[in-house]
Amino acid sequence: MPCLRRLVRVVALCAVACCVVGTPAALQAQLVRGTVLDRDGATPAAAVIVLLENGTGQVVARTLSDARGAFRFQLPTPVARYRLRALRVGYAPTDGPTIGPFGNPVEEIPLMPFTLSLAAVALPTVSVRGRDDCRTSSADGQLVARVWEEGRKALMASQLASSDSPLNAEWIEYDRTLDSAGVRVREQSVRTTRSVTTRAFRSAPAESLATHGYVVDRDDGTVYHAPDAEVMLSDAFTNGHCFRLEPPTDSAPEQIGVAFRPVSDNDRRRDITGVLWLDRASSELRRIEYRYTGLPAFVERARPGGTVEFLRLGAGQWMVQRWHVRMPILARRDNQTSVGRRRVLITTSGVVVRALQVSGGEVTRVTQGERTVFRGEGAQLVVQLRSAIGPFVPGHAIGGAFGVLTGTDYTLRTDSVGIGRVEPILPGQYRLQVRTALMDSLGVLAREHDIEVGVDGRLVQMTLPSSTELLRAICSADVVRRAQSFLRGTVRDSSGHAVPSATVRLRAMRNIATAADRVSFSEDVVSTTSDSLGQWRVCGVPRATPLQLRVTSGVGTIDTLFRIAATDALAAADVGLRVSRTASLLLRTYNAEERPLGEVQAVVRTIAGREIAVRTNHRGEATVGDLEPGVATVHLRRVGYVEGTIAAEFVAGSNTLQLSLDPTAPPSLDTVTVRAHRTNDRFTDFETRRANGLATASITREQIERRNPVSLWQMLTRVPSVLVVDSLGFVYARSMRNRNDECWLRVAINGVVQSDGRPDLRTLPAPGEVYGVEVFAGAATIPATMASQGGNELGPRARTGCGLISIWTR
Repeated sequence: MPCLRRLVRVVALCAVACCVVGTPAALQAQLVRGTVLDRDGATPAAAVIVLLENGTGQVVARTLSDARGAFRFQLPTPVARYRLRALRVGYAPTDGPTIGPFGNPVEEIPLMPFTLSLAAVALPTVSVRGRDDCRTSSADGQLVARVWEEGRKALMASQLASSDSPLNAEWIEYDRTLDSAGVRVREQSVRTTRSVTTRAFRSAPAESLATHGYVVDRDDGTVYHAPDAEVMLSDAFTNGHCFRLEPPTDSAPEQIGVAFRPVSDNDRRRDITGVLWLDRASSELRRIEYRYTGLPAFVERARPGGTVEFLRLGAGQWMVQRWHVRMPILARRDNQTSVGRRRVLITTSGVVVRALQVSGGEVTRVTQGERTVFRGEGAQLVVQLRSAIGPFVPGHAIGGAFGVLTGTDYTLRTDSVGIGRVEPILPGQYRLQVRTALMDSLGVLAREHDIEVGVDGRLVQMTLPSSTELLRAICSADVVRRAQSFLRGTVRDSSGHAVPSATVRLRAMRNIATAADRVSFSEDVVSTTSDSLGQWRVCGVPRATPLQLRVTSGVGTIDTLFRIAATDALAAADVGLRVSRTASLLLRTYNAEERPLGEVQAVVRTIAGREIAVRTNHRGEATVGDLEPGVATVHLRRVGYVEGTIAAEFVAGSNTLQLSLDPTAPPSLDTVTVRAHRTNDRFTDFETRRANGLATASITREQIERRNPVSLWQMLTRVPSVLVVDSLGFVYARSMRNRNDECWLRVAINGVVQSDGRPDLRTLPAPGEVYGVEVFAGAATIPATMASQGGNELGPRARTGCGLISIWTR
């Protein structure tokens, strides 16, 4: 089968929103109405399949009785005779009254009531229909037909719904990629849908599957189809498959199965084989298990196939509760072999299973009118963190730790006692990564744990790495062996702002001794520089030893003495610089081509009247120190260029002045730096809030490129406390923190809240145009500049109180 670089896709059981169409108000005379009564002859029987059969026994119409037991048919032609027949899971069929023929097309047809049979079905006697190509004995065939007919009743009921009270279903669909063994989840995406529907999932037509098969190779990939109820009910499926009884399994002894397989084993068409399972006591349909046939042996070893599980609702209606399809992803393998000393390479190629794709869905909630008829519980993952062994390290606590299941959108945050939860979660094997704020800031890899989550959930207990383990990860084993420490800190000015490019000099004084009037000691000195956030770090710092820390920058200088405790593997020394009372200047000069210009003579005249002359070097730079803060002038002169004077205000501390000289114009402020500075300012607030975790969720440009969504709203489907609703072709975001269903999140673009009180997320900017997205699930964390915006076009809830999606374009 064509497989290299092919997209494996699932078309079967794709989600649809089938709106229920009501009966026209103007009813014709050929409309047959009736009521199905329960065995007592008085109680209405709901969710009973009512068939309309012609004189030859062929079913010409079917419907489902409503909550009042009522049903109705439109006769195909009034000049024929029909019979009503009722089917109910777990009971023998009930023959109803005969109708017609009617000579007058406007003649009124009387109400047709009938009572259900009392005879219960004991599994495992109905004749087998279709071709007898499977060599089944008559007795065995009757047993198989008995069980199969009960399964068909439930399948048929899942295709029908009462038109006066349709179902409103919520379901999730997911796509996940497993490793080549089909065990661990590598990647996963989940979508949530809510819609009025009679069924959440639908397959390809049965006739098409019977003709072309269930696995079809196309130019754009290999398509795997899965059967739904309509396919299983079809004559095409019955005629194309053999059936036999399947005994109960050890895990489900209360169930009985009907196994099916293709009629022809030599058929080159790719088909399915499997088992339909029913409850032996109630005859209720439970699930369909199937696998694909006609595939290469190495593909079949990956067990391609799936399951469809059915749900009986409280009203007696049936629907698909969950389903999944398991499909192999293939790739070419090249094997290279070295032969002899001449290193001759022999290359052979083959196709192997590289990974497995699993696509599926699950109904989470079903309502009918104002009544909830089903609510899925869902599995839950609980993570319990234990404190690290050894002394406490700030920022490395069990509370506030962050966890993620790699390759998925599942995340968690632990509470004050170290408990974090993910619910609901799809069963499967995952890799859990947990890290604290300290581990994040130090760049230490997250603590990993392979876990398996079952249908009943999972509790995982983990211990945070100790300070010694962190030290080994940050520095080296030698630092741990010598019982040295890791020292870090942040340089800030008197206003609390980070100071980048500050020089940090650490001196350790050892072997201090006093002899007569002299003090002798040895020392180790190490220097580093603070980064753009003012942060610095040093490994191999001795413990219980006097340390001198000197930090110097254009802002000022500070010296401090301290020592690290003998038990502290990690220590911190934040530094606040004293504000300098004088100013310094770094002068940079460029020519018209924006290249550094040397040999420029500059005279700086301070506010006190002092004049200081300097000359730029070959890099176009010159420095001036000990200046009085305030307005000063700089006069520039160089042969071949127009001389001139620039006035500038110097503040205490470091100042940088970039000037351009031109042969025909006086000196001017350089414009290159100004343009770059303005470009970065647009995203300063976004990056600050993201670094401090102020938003419910922050989505970066890197995350958007990695996921590569078709529409931007797809990035919001797994954001906590936000439900993305796809309704009648429109996409909205609703707050899950407010019980009112009409609490919609507003949208802001580049800090401006849009006027639409219920924005359609399909109109958001394209993913390629977006720098980042912030989601604020409630009013408390929305920045004040945006929280005050928004009108009342749709009432009070049109304000940003329900939450805000803030989008920043590139």
